[in-house]
Amino acid sequence: MLAGSYASLRSHGLKKLAISGSPASMPLYRETCQHRLAELPPETQRALKECDEKGDHESPEYKQASTIFMREFVCRLDPVSKPG
Repeated sequence: MLAGSYASLRSHGLKKLAISGSPASMPLYRETCQHRLAELPPETQRALKECDEKGDHESPEYKQASTIFMREFVCRLDPVSKPG
């Protein structure tokens, strides 16, 4: 995402840029994430919201909740699909 933003603003001299698997629009990505969060169990939503507000992205509670989000909506491959 950063490379695309940089290239769109400072493309002078840029010959090639290959981007794979990146959202085309960050505002749309954020909006979609909010819709997906609403589909998760209430305790998972709460953990993600509270930890994010505190900036606590290292706690076991946050890691488990974010793994649930990733497993459901981002990557369903093992071992990623196992809450940590």
